[in-house]
Amino acid sequence: MIQDFFHGVGNGLLLLIGIALTALFILWVTLPFLVLQLVRSNRALTEEVRRLRLLQENDEEEAEDGPQSHQ
Repeated sequence: MIQDFFHGVGNGLLLLIGIALTALFILWVTLPFLVLQLVRSNRALTEEVRRLRLLQENDEEEAEDGPQSHQ
């Protein structure tokens, strides 16, 4: 009876360890791709912010210069 209990607990622990190792393997495989995607999107957002700041600076300079700069 006690032996059956420990046998069941051992099987449960092996199952949990197996699930944990499977999850770690899936993370090990997918995490580099997720990090690369994050870096790419961050780079794209940085470029977009830089472009918008330049546009804003140009608009502010044109507003300060007045309409004569468009001639």
